Amino acid sequence: MRVLNIFTWFLLVSNYCYGQYLPIAIENTHWIVFDGNGIDIDGSLNRHYVLSIRGDSVINDTLYKKLIIREYLPPSQNILDAVPPYLISEDPTLYALLRDDTTLHKLFGRVPRTLFKVDHILTSDTLIHDFSGSQGDSIKGYYFRSPMHIDSVVNRSLFGKTRSTQIAVMGGPLDEFYEGFGMIGGGPLTYYDTLRTNSGNPVVIDYCIGTDAQCHLDESTSLLSYQESEIKVFPSPADSWITVRIPSLSASKAEVTILTIDGISIETDVIPPNAKEVSISLQNVPPGWYFVEIRQGNARWMKKMVRE
Repeated sequence: MRVLNIFTWFLLVSNYCYGQYLPIAIENTHWIVFDGNGIDIDGSLNRHYVLSIRGDSVINDTLYKKLIIREYLPPSQNILDAVPPYLISEDPTLYALLRDDTTLHKLFGRVPRTLFKVDHILTSDTLIHDFSGSQGDSIKGYYFRSPMHIDSVVNRSLFGKTRSTQIAVMGGPLDEFYEGFGMIGGGPLTYYDTLRTNSGNPVVIDYCIGTDAQCHLDESTSLLSYQESEIKVFPSPADSWITVRIPSLSASKAEVTILTIDGISIETDVIPPNAKEVSISLQNVPPGWYFVEIRQGNARWMKKMVRE
């Protein structure tokens, strides 16, 4: 008689009970976060940031993925202008170390240094969140100080995947924890009271798995001041054509790109050197909302446009 290996039996039972687990700590995963007030990184105020999984670290024979943080430099403080490509700083800061237990459906980690509102350095392997919890369960985790009661668990589509989502009300607004993602309010390791400084209303505006280039992350060491009011895109709403006008003549050309709200380029043109405007046909642009990106040297502007 063949005896079933205990470990194999455990895996089968776990998969039956929990289903397929979506891990969070995947190499080259990026969370682009727009924050109304900001967090404090190394003593300097940074209003917006990108969290990325990049590289490995082994501590006491346990393999972790590194979670790094970089500054995100949007074109303005209006979240509607926060569209790809995303200008980011070149210097990453180690934020945390994460590992998924894909059998137990739990996220563990270490926080090697405090970047937060209170002292939350974790020198040992610590449970960050228990995604195995079901409706009616009370679970512990790093996101909250006391056990969290799960009101319901539903499947929701988020950034291209259907994710098991735990919903809880912890004495305030609705909180949702997405498997393989974390929270809309900041990503994989962010929570209102414990993990941010001077925080406003952070929201993950984009999520991507890929290289920086594939995820439209653009490292920039020089960013000129934006003067959106001096850039004109008209008419809007537009029918057949739009005109893009820059405020003054320049010896360098200006590149103009029409982008979908997902950051996909669908039309490009150029304002030649020593010219101030260009007219662009919308013949191949379907009706809808779009962004018009204007780049000249290291300067970048972003305007909104409606195609009727």
